[in-house]
Order: sequence, then C-alpha cells, then structure tokens
Amino acid sequence: MPPAPPYPRPTPSDLAAARDREIDDWLRPGLDVLFCGINPGLYSAAVGRPFANPGTRYWKAMHEAGFTDRVLGPWERDAFLDAGLGMTNVVRRATARADELAPEEIVDGGRRLIETAREWEPRWVAVLGLGAYRTAFGDRRATQACRSAGSARRACGCCPTRAASTRTTPSRRSARRTRSCASPRGCPTAVGPDARSGAATLPTPGLVPLRRRGVRFCGEPLTCVRPAGRLKCPESTSTRVLPPHRRGDIPMKPFLSRARARATAVTGALLALGLTVTGAATASAAPAAAEPAPPVIEPVVDANFPDPDVLLVDGVYHAYATNNAGQNVQHRTSTDLVTWSEPTDVAPDLGAWVSEACSFSPGGATDRCVWAPEVAAVEGGYALYYTARDATSPRQCIGLSLSESPDGPFVPVGDDPFVCPNGEDGTEDLGGAIDAGTFHDGEQLWLLWKADGNCCAGKAAILFAQPLSADGTELTGPPTELIRVDRPNEGIVVEAPTMVERDGTYYLFYSANDFYGGSYRTAHATSDSVLGPWTKATTELVTSDRFAGDVRGPGGQDVVVRPDGTTAIVFHGWNERFTYRAMYVSELEWSAEGVPSVAAASDRYQAEDGVVENARVVQDGSASGGAKVGGMDFADSSVTVEVWAEEAGPALLGIRYANGSVDDGERVPSTSTLAVNGQDAGVVTFAHTTWGNWQTAEQLVDLAAGWNTVTLTRGTFFAEIDAFDVFPTVREPQNVVPPVVPADAQRYEFEDGVIVRGSVGSAPGASGGEKVGGLDFDDSSVTIAMEIEAEKAGPYTLAIRFANGSERGGYTLESSDRVTVNGEDAGVVTFPHTTWGNWQSVAHEVQLAEGTNTVTLTRQTWYTELDAVDVYPSEQTPAEPEITVQAQTRCLAGTPYVAVRATNDGDATVGIMLSTPHGEKALTAVDPGRNAYQSFKVRGPLEAGEATVTVTTADGTTSEITAAYGALSCG
Repeated sequence: MPPAPPYPRPTPSDLAAARDREIDDWLRPGLDVLFCGINPGLYSAAVGRPFANPGTRYWKAMHEAGFTDRVLGPWERDAFLDAGLGMTNVVRRATARADELAPEEIVDGGRRLIETAREWEPRWVAVLGLGAYRTAFGDRRATQACRSAGSARRACGCCPTRAASTRTTPSRRSARRTRSCASPRGCPTAVGPDARSGAATLPTPGLVPLRRRGVRFCGEPLTCVRPAGRLKCPESTSTRVLPPHRRGDIPMKPFLSRARARATAVTGALLALGLTVTGAATASAAPAAAEPAPPVIEPVVDANFPDPDVLLVDGVYHAYATNNAGQNVQHRTSTDLVTWSEPTDVAPDLGAWVSEACSFSPGGATDRCVWAPEVAAVEGGYALYYTARDATSPRQCIGLSLSESPDGPFVPVGDDPFVCPNGEDGTEDLGGAIDAGTFHDGEQLWLLWKADGNCCAGKAAILFAQPLSADGTELTGPPTELIRVDRPNEGIVVEAPTMVERDGTYYLFYSANDFYGGSYRTAHATSDSVLGPWTKATTELVTSDRFAGDVRGPGGQDVVVRPDGTTAIVFHGWNERFTYRAMYVSELEWSAEGVPSVAAASDRYQAEDGVVENARVVQDGSASGGAKVGGMDFADSSVTVEVWAEEAGPALLGIRYANGSVDDGERVPSTSTLAVNGQDAGVVTFAHTTWGNWQTAEQLVDLAAGWNTVTLTRGTFFAEIDAFDVFPTVREPQNVVPPVVPADAQRYEFEDGVIVRGSVGSAPGASGGEKVGGLDFDDSSVTIAMEIEAEKAGPYTLAIRFANGSERGGYTLESSDRVTVNGEDAGVVTFPHTTWGNWQSVAHEVQLAEGTNTVTLTRQTWYTELDAVDVYPSEQTPAEPEITVQAQTRCLAGTPYVAVRATNDGDATVGIMLSTPHGEKALTAVDPGRNAYQSFKVRGPLEAGEATVTVTTADGTTSEITAAYGALSCG
C-alpha cells in the first residue's frame, strides 16, 4: 500500500477554484505506453496530480495488470515514467464531470493527442474512455479493446500503434490475413517492428512506431489489463513480457485501404481502455443516428475509371480504363498501386469503323462507347485492344491499335475491326465481340474475348480464346469456347475474361450478371490448359455483400503479378448513387490447394456445405452457390459450419438469410441461437425480408485460432440460411433490428403531414390504409407536427414504419432520409430493403422539446414509402455510479477502529452497503454529494484487510468497490 499523499486533502473551496485548471503531462522519450484520460477531475486539478481522487482504482489496476511492480501513488511521477509509462489527457482543462466538455473540445484534444504521439513516439497508446475516443476521432463504431465476461460494458487492454504479425493459414483458407487488436483477451502477442519505415498514415491516431522492449500483461499473452475492483488476474497466471517481432516478419501491403489498415493492426488504432476511475467518466451526448461503419475497402481511384486493365512495365503500373469525359481510353500510372496519376487519353484516334453515334453515361455525348481496353506487351511494342460500336451494324466489336510505348499514343491498325462476329463479311452473328483480354502461355500469345450474345434474343454470352501472332496483329487460329453463361446468378452475362497460370493450373477470372447493378460479380474457373475444359467454382470470388455492400457490383477485373510473384486484383465498383465506377485494389491470396481469395472480401462458407440437422438443402439459383438451407421448422433444426481464424480474437460474422415469417397475418422477425465451439454466442434476429430477399445479419463473435465450429439453431419463427461470411474487419454489427414499440406509443400518420413532391395513395397493410409515396426527388419530404405529453424535453425514439423496394439491376438497395427536428439536423435514418408493400419499422433516436415538435423526413438516397411513425421515450441506460471510497484505521481509547466512508460523486441516488470483517452497515438512499460512513470497532488486534462497498442503483444493478487498510496496534 502506498504511503499517504504528500499534500493535504483539498477543501470544497479548493475544488471550486480548480475548475478549468490544467495539470502537467507525464512524458519522456522512449515510453512503452502512453495512457490518455478524458480530462482532469477537480480533485486532480486541485493537487496537480493525475488520478488523484482517493477513490480511483487506476493505480491499483496498473499494478494488478503488471505495468508497475507495486501500487504507485499519483505523486510518484518519476517512478511511473521509469516504468516506461506516460500520462496525458484528451482535454487539458479540469471539470467536475466529463459531460461538461463540449464535443468540439474533445475533437481538438484528439488532434493534440495525435501530435503528442508523433512527438514522443510511445510504443502503445491507450485511451481511457470509449465515448471520448469516438467523439475525438469521429469513429462511432470504435469498439473496446476487450470485453470481459460478466461485465460487457467494462473494457480493458491497450492496442499497438503499428503492425501485428501476419500468418499464413493452412489449407482451404487464404494467406496473410491480419487481425484487429480489439481482442476479447487484449492485444496480439506480436507487437510489431523495430523500425519506422513503411508506416502508413491515417486521419485518426496510430501513427507512431513500436519500439524497444515488450509490454507486460497479466496472465497468458492475450489476457488484458484488468479494471481494478472488478476482475483480477487469476492466481494461476504470471506476468510475462511480449517481445517485439522483427521487421522482416511484417510484410507491409501498400495497396491496403486506409479503412482495412485501421481495422487490422497494420497501422494500429487508439482503442478505449475503459477503466472505471473517478473523474474520468465518458462524455455524454444527445442520442443521434448511428453513423456508418468504416468501409472494408476504399477506392484507389475515386472517380469514373471502369473496366481497369493494368500492365507493369519497368516498375511502373499502367492502368487503362473505359472512356470518360471525352477520353477514349483513360490512362493512369502508379508505382505502388495506391497513388495514381491524373488520367490522359492514350487513344485519341480510333479505327474508321467506329460509330460516332454511340454515347454512354456518365460521360454522355462526350464519350463514344469505347469500353474495356486491354494493353499487352507484344513483339515490337504494345498492342491496345478496345471495344467500340460498329458503324455498319448494331453490334459492338473489338479494334486494334499499336504504340511503341505503354504511354501511347496508340495508332489504329486498318479500317476494320479486329474481331467482329456480327454476321457480316461471312462471319457468324454471335452478337458482336467485346471485352478483350490477353494471355501469354509460354511463347504463345492468346486473345480472350466475349461473344456479346446477351445483346439479342436467341443468343448466349460466351467466352472464347484465340491464338495471336507474336506482334499481336494477326489471329493465327480459330476461336475456342471456354465457358458460357449457364448459372442463375450469372443472369444472362459472362464477360471480362482474365487468365493467369499458377503452379500448372490455369485460372479464368470473369465477371457476370448485369454490370449496371449491384448484382454484378466476379467469379473464376480452373483448367489444366488454356483451351479447357474449364470447371467453374461454386462460390463467386467477390460480390457486393462479400464487401458488406461497400463495393457495389465488383467486376471488370484484372490480375496483377508483381515482380516478387505476389498477386493483386484490380476491379471497379459503383459509388453509392450509381453515378460512376471507381477502381479498387486488393491482395489476391491463394490457399495451399490453390484456391484464390480476395483479402478485402469476406471468407464465405456455404450453409449447404455444412452439417444440416432436421432441415434440408434446397437448390435456389438466387442463393450464393446456388443452394440454401431451408425447412428449419423444428426446435432442433440447425446448420453447422467450420470457419477459420488465423488467431484468437473477435470476428464479425455475417449470416446471409431470408425471412418471410407471418404470424396471425403480421410479418414478424425470426430468431436463431448461435453457438461457437459449443459456447453460447447470443441470439441472432432476422428481420422480415420476404422469401428470396437475401439480407445479412451480423454478429460479433469470439473465435479461437484455427478451425471453429459455428452452429445456428432455430429459435422463433422461420428463416432460410444461405451462407456464413467472416469479414476481415472487426466493428460493431450493422443490423437493423425491428424495434419493440410500446403499446402506449403515440402514432402519427405520414399522410396527415405536409408533403412536398410526394403523394398519398392507398396501401393494403399500411396503418390507416394509406401511405406517402412518390418521394423520388432530392427535395421530396414529409413533415409532421406532434404534440408530446412529456414532463420535460429529452430523448425519444421514432419508430418509422416504411417499405423499401429500391433495386438496381436486381441488386437490392438501402434507402435513406435526412431527419430534422424543429429545423435542426437530427441525423440520417437508413431503411433496409424490404420489398414494396412489406411494411417494417426502423428506430431513430432524436431529442424532442416539451410540447409541439416538428419532424421532417427528406429523401436522401433511393426510394422509400412512408406509412406512420410511433413516438415514445427512449430507454435510458443508467449512469455508472461514481463512488469515492476511503478506509482508515485509528485508535480510540486504546481500541482499534476501521472507518469506512463512501461518497456519492454521481448524480443519482444509490443504495450503499459498507462491509468489513468487523461489521456491516446498509444505507438505502445516499443522495448525490452525500456520504455513507461507519466506524467499526475491532475486538482484538487489527490486521490488514479490505473494506467492501456494495453500490445498488435504482434499476437494481449492483457493483462492488474495495479499499484496503493496514494493520494497527493500539497497545
């Protein structure tokens, strides 16, 4: 136990005078961990020491976690720094409560923390307060560094500011995945390199390198720092040091998106430590709409750059793309696949056969339908194969241009198209030809192309291979069919062929379905030779939902082989409003069996490949892999799959499902129980979608290193299960769980409101039989005025009843509206796809004033029909009790006593029980600012011990705080 503090206890006037005072940071070069509080409390500011309030558990937590070799006191600055630890705050000024801080102060403090970390270069940074972290860095989906059983709201641990090691998985799974440090057992065992080189930068913290020696934790390597007074390290575990890895163990991937780098430990992140300490409460804010999660991947060219083709020449990557803004063939260059030059046109002149009458958005009249370019190194220079509209027939054909440089300009060859099966000049009408690709198989050059049979009735989309001369200017043999469209999820399209060879196996990557919508996808087939036969893989390589919807319609791909033999895949995807297609890059990984996978996409496990109990596998062309698990109609109906994790820790599990359950004529959600390795992993709620409308329910789970058994067992009502996805990012689940609307909620019909650029129509199943539809314009809105019978202003829930049938090319779309309350912005509400007429409710939290409130919903994206809104007070999470505890010993008339005092520093009345081995005292109601006090008489010698204070809040939640006292002799 540390000695008494070398300063007097501050008086109430001292505390009042300390408001807005600052205390010094504890900093020096070479820190292992920099701890960052929210802001100083008044007690700390009054004495000029961090975490100085006698009731804080911080110093004991530092010792129990193994950071210090004894319990230090807030006056022992040098000893704390000698242990490799530092101290700062997000906000420097002192307040009585953290919620007195303005959000702007916290954001400014976050910027200061970044600069502090850059200047002092600590190995690790831990922010003590999840709410403050989210506010400071605008990351509302940040999660706690770990979660402990029995106290889900408690967080502990700290995260590295640079890379965790990567590992290659065994068979069937892709290599080199990285895992977030948001582990339920703390930080990864690997804590990063010794050098600063290669550090990525983010707009959020996490910029400093790992340095010097390891950081100590209690227990096994993944056990976290424990919150004092709640959980303690098991006696069977010991303190150990985690050594840093060598630089060579960290294969840095420069093409990784910023979002994925943040979600993994490649550049790290500042995550919340979340210790329970007096004076470091999480800042509170008015309820607001949930902010979107960070994307799993972000574009490297966030502009219209479709159908990318990439060629590596002398260390420079050359990317070519479909026409845009008057440029026939866009050209950009890069040295790292991440940063790209501005586009130039490498084919300003086209063949004489190209029609001038064809245009295509977004370029419109400035574009000439010049699509999907392919540039290949050939004998004598470079050949460009491009798609354009033939002037003499309503078909697209492939043209040829040549250049001595990959930078162009490319000059057209001849006056006719190079490949054009349009029924003219003795050719068979296959619908024309598009999407050229090339492949070098040893000395032989091949041209790959698509017969554009989906253009016309009675024809089919087919991919061909045809031999080329070494200079790429002549076809030296007939075309051979490789594959054709033959699966329901391909729609009527297969196109964009790309071929690579690896260890004797040939891989044909291709796009399928309608490029204009989100159902566009990329798949692959394998063969022992260029000409086949080819076998298509069951599961698509990438789809929109395998990117959690962050990439819409991933396709038009190309595969890039780097000089070191590693591979990347480039592809395009639509932006949220489907106005342009951006370019993305991700690692293309290979399992031991040679199965390719895209690093930024989920690992997908088909439900039909699992163990199905008291249910059945049903063929369904709309499902991923062409099948689903249905008939889960019994209490023991279940499906079990095995999923892989490279290392132990949290994972985001996505379950692709459809639910058309109806109860007494009402559409209802269904539920299933989830188990991981035989342990309960919670209940999964499946919103009503209608059958065949596939959606994803997300669940945060803990996986062990290696293979994990995941079992989904039917709970209530019914759902069909398509697939299980394990996403490469760890974030909070994005489910929209239907709200449980209280019976006394007040309902307001949208058709009774003020409607701008919309219309009222009849709607079976809608509340009141009417709906507001036609909200199809940017200024379409509905305004309702509601009279709220409330004693005071506060947070309320709007349960908005809606239907959304928005689609694009068969791909279901979320829609969204901007919400304003009394003219003030109240966030964005997102409506999942339900199909038209399938009325569901989504909850949106707002602040309402007492009396009349005006609520307006204005269209933001896609289309929504509105029925009604139910309004009711939001359920409030009880505030954490803030209790300061002191235990003192004294002698009175030769008799020892233990005096225990518990001060209620919170803002709610609580019950307090004071307990020692020498007696107990209970007080049922201790008001804010008041004390619970008792002096316990000791019979016999007073030995060292511990007083326990049990706190009971108004909702019956109990918690315990302990305070140690020493032995005392009064003889």
